[in-house]
Amino acid sequence: MQLLAPEKAKPEMACSKDETRPALFNPYLEVSKPKKKGEKPTEGTLHACDSYKLISIPVTFEGHEDPTSGPIPKHVFAEARKAKQPIGIKGNEVVVGATKTERGDDVSFPQVDRLMPEEENVSDFRVGINATFLKQTADAMGCESVVLEFVVDRKQMLATLPGGESYLLPGNQQAIRVRPLAHSGGDHTVQGGPLAIIMPIKIGG
Repeated sequence: MQLLAPEKAKPEMACSKDETRPALFNPYLEVSKPKKKGEKPTEGTLHACDSYKLISIPVTFEGHEDPTSGPIPKHVFAEARKAKQPIGIKGNEVVVGATKTERGDDVSFPQVDRLMPEEENVSDFRVGINATFLKQTADAMGCESVVLEFVVDRKQMLATLPGGESYLLPGNQQAIRVRPLAHSGGDHTVQGGPLAIIMPIKIGG
């Protein structure tokens, strides 16, 4: 079975470098349930997280074997790009060309859906993001340009003005969504596909 991911994506760049955190040390493959009973899974999501950012990349599968959720060793992705070979998965092994690597023990990856904030309108605010950090996020997603989406979780405390407008109380912490941005002539379009989350940071006026 072959794992097909975006050609330019580098999910290993969003992983933790701390080997004592096995759940975050390698990208994690989440296999989606088939739409119809009895069918083999054909889609999934590749997650990578270093506790500061989270990358989610849609992937597809080709082949006769059933893929299983679990970690994928981070070095495999660079090897596959260098060899221009697809990543094969056979049971608990990952295959690139003639090279086989054990996937390792399964880990408990963070629940991605619980990290997604619900949207709410918010007044103007300022936030600073390190340029190198943002470039690493874009490289991990496999895109050259991104758009940042600032959202407010409805579960967080909001102050409401007399006119009904809501704004963040000082010190609140929120996640920032990052999406690919496509250029076509002079137009800019937000694309689907890979999604990143910059972990909650303090936002103030």
